[in-house]
Amino acid sequence: MKPKPPMDQDLHPAEIHEKPDEPPRILIVFTTPPRNGRSWKPVIDLLKASTAVNNCEWLIHITHLRRSITEAAVDLRARIDQQFILSGGYQSVVMIGVSIGGIVVRQAYLQSLGLYSDCPPTMHWAKLVARIVLIAAPNRGIGLDSIPAMVRGFFRSTLYFTPGGRFFVDLLTGSDFLTDLKIRWIYYFRTASANLPLVVHLLPARSGFISRASMIDEVHFPGAHYIDAPGINGDEMAQPRRYVEDRALFGLLHSAIFANLLPKVVPKARDIDRVVFVLHGIRTSNTGWVSQISNMIKQSDPRAEVVVATYGYYSLLRFPFVLSRRRNVRWFQDLYSCNFARYPDASFYFIGHSYGTYILGRSMARVPAMRFHRIVLVGSVLPREYRWSDRIDSGQADEIRNDRSSSDIPVKVLCSALHAFGRDVGTGGVDGFDEGRCREVCFYKGNHGRPLDRDNLPALADYLMDGTYVPPGGLVDDISPRLGVVARLAPAIGIVIICTLLLIIPGIWWVYKASGLPAAIGATLLVVLIAVILDAI
Repeated sequence: MKPKPPMDQDLHPAEIHEKPDEPPRILIVFTTPPRNGRSWKPVIDLLKASTAVNNCEWLIHITHLRRSITEAAVDLRARIDQQFILSGGYQSVVMIGVSIGGIVVRQAYLQSLGLYSDCPPTMHWAKLVARIVLIAAPNRGIGLDSIPAMVRGFFRSTLYFTPGGRFFVDLLTGSDFLTDLKIRWIYYFRTASANLPLVVHLLPARSGFISRASMIDEVHFPGAHYIDAPGINGDEMAQPRRYVEDRALFGLLHSAIFANLLPKVVPKARDIDRVVFVLHGIRTSNTGWVSQISNMIKQSDPRAEVVVATYGYYSLLRFPFVLSRRRNVRWFQDLYSCNFARYPDASFYFIGHSYGTYILGRSMARVPAMRFHRIVLVGSVLPREYRWSDRIDSGQADEIRNDRSSSDIPVKVLCSALHAFGRDVGTGGVDGFDEGRCREVCFYKGNHGRPLDRDNLPALADYLMDGTYVPPGGLVDDISPRLGVVARLAPAIGIVIICTLLLIIPGIWWVYKASGLPAAIGATLLVVLIAVILDAI
């Protein structure tokens, strides 16, 4: 049979009127995991035979692992576009995604809505989607916190070089991709006035390789329906033979797709106008300036939600390692998306110190949907060339203030040394940012944390919340001369740091071979002692 002539690509599918003597044409898109895509045909044949819904056409799409999830979603969206063009259009669409396929389905749906500037839609079929069924999909993200830190870092680094590894990186809790997807999803579902699809989750009652907890995300899916499948885990739910052999499980799948489920009433969010993130730096926690400025903000605006979160004590000795300092970025991104889901109508604000500014800057660079109205950076460890203009021009940030100190050794010396080996850190907290898009406040006479002295916190809080700028008293015109002298040694210090770190293990091995096990144990304890002393300085 010859295919029908392609329809005009400018024609919106909603303009295709059904014929009075025919039932509405429905397209059911079934997106499978990569490893057993073709094995789902018997399940789909059973679904076809068991439904009383007429005039359905099925599109089976196999997700391929040798791409990122974004590329897989573009491929799925393009296939649905093609189906609409060649078929003459449909009046309704049902999207089904199994495991990873569920995440691909969600992004393809948002792409068709035009929510990605780099992915303009061809056919606007998303408005016709009546239901989205997610089967054991890791919507919350896959957590690795139970794995030891060193093993976790090695595991993540190897993922980039393995087939399908990029897929797994995108699925980690707080990943760049997943955070951006959650924010866009919540934004659309909170702002769209009509044509929202019913979302149904078919979940395992037991955990497998991917835990059940990683599939449940009620914060980001308000109003969704959940159906639990007893006696089965997520890995088994992705096996098509289970649905053929287990009629009860097949019945749950059939209900998730075809049952008449009423939309749930979405609970109204708390009356919060502003969400303020207060983030500490290294070798500290939520005490001191964090609790003080948080109390000031709460007193000045009772309708503000102050997020006083902590990633725990972070050692200075861990900061030079790229994988180590990037780990908390995903933590912050997940925290942001959860608060955005709770308060989607609120404006977001940020004040952070030292390593906290790194977490913010990298998150905003990696997650285009992340937005803050006003940002205050203190002792920033971001590089001078960080592109704040991109954040401002894209609408991610409206106002940015950068407070700098005259004797900030961690930024001017350590970050300058590390900048030669990792361009994601630098001396923006002393030298300022090159593009001139930030309000530069310099120089406080003092060390790395001088701008956060108690007498200056009220002015920082006023600026953060209201934009009121009062020049701090006692500013000096330049950095400390002694800091300038020490800063010239930064490249050499960086080389010493890297060489020392690289030689520790070979050195201990040499001691073991030369002098035996007791000497090696002594050398190891000496290294640990030196590390503790340096971290305490």
